[in-house]
Amino acid sequence: LSFTNLPFGDYKLHIEVIDSETGYIEKQVVADVTKEAMMYEHLYFKVYLMLVGMLLMLYVCSLFVAIRKKSISIMGLQKEVDTDLMTGLLNKVGSEKALTAACAEETGILMMIDLDSFKLVNDIYGHEMGDRVLIRFAELIREAVDEDDITGRIGGDEFIGFIKNTMDEEDVDRITKFLNREMVKSNRCFKNSEQKGYNTALRT
Repeated sequence: LSFTNLPFGDYKLHIEVIDSETGYIEKQVVADVTKEAMMYEHLYFKVYLMLVGMLLMLYVCSLFVAIRKKSISIMGLQKEVDTDLMTGLLNKVGSEKALTAACAEETGILMMIDLDSFKLVNDIYGHEMGDRVLIRFAELIREAVDEDDITGRIGGDEFIGFIKNTMDEEDVDRITKFLNREMVKSNRCFKNSEQKGYNTALRT
């Protein structure tokens, strides 16, 4: 006997001899038949396959996590290389890369921004105050432009801002007035904090 697509187990095999003319069953035999289980039908084999599948899935997941961590680490290192650590803006190298890429595909206005008489702040009030001024100024530049625009510190008190998809000088005027107005407010706050005994000041 050949068993095809039949689960293992005990069966009854019915054999009948039928008269072809009358259709009468001349003889009938019922035989007990046992189909032995194939290896892949045993429970232990199914459990084994399940464990192998789970281990393979865990390996793939761990491999994916490791690759992702490595990728994030590389991206983090690249970001550190291109970022000014004090202000969080792009540094000179990062600014050059971003501007090169942007100018190849987009139009816009490039603003060169610096702080007047910034050296006097360091000389009179110290570098700690100077750093506070630079950090605050960087925050204002980020607030003044859109999130997709490029902002960077290319050295000292020199900053850049690339305003994408515009050639309107009114945008430059708006940003300039905002930076001047808000920086004056910040300077007054620094001066007030010095008067309260924090030893930080900036004359406006």
